[in-house]
Amino acid sequence: MGIASWRCAKTTKGIPVQRFQLTEVIAFLPNGDRVAGFLGNYENLLSISKVDEKNDPLPDDQNFPEHITGSIFELYAQAFNPPLTPLPDGDYRLADIDRILDNLKLVLVEEVAPTDTFENLPVSKHDPWAGYTYEYDEQWMLELDLALEFGKVRIPANVNTHSG
Repeated sequence: MGIASWRCAKTTKGIPVQRFQLTEVIAFLPNGDRVAGFLGNYENLLSISKVDEKNDPLPDDQNFPEHITGSIFELYAQAFNPPLTPLPDGDYRLADIDRILDNLKLVLVEEVAPTDTFENLPVSKHDPWAGYTYEYDEQWMLELDLALEFGKVRIPANVNTHSG
């Protein structure tokens, strides 16, 4: 989980990456595209597809191949104008990663409204408990400020709760 755990940009509730339950999100990209997928480990969206404002898939000729996995970083990198170029090993420069993280907007699919756009959503924040055991399962469903208050005693000292 680690760096790939996020909070919903709209509600700040956790987007769980669980072993058996997949959580569907919409990624709002800087170029205006909306990409639906299931958040998986290692910053991947599983079974991605471009969707319209009603979250309906775009026609096949405007979409990704069926059941493809997409890297969140790659989706965002390609959505900038000009697109960000990866290094020869496939990774991105730290400045490019910072730019991606400063624009990352993931929203739980059930929270998406037709009026939501990249421009009117806040940035998704990292989940401070990523990779750690929650005191209570319900901490995922609390908004970030409440979750921090609820679990502040349980957050390891080396976890940055202010990133993102």
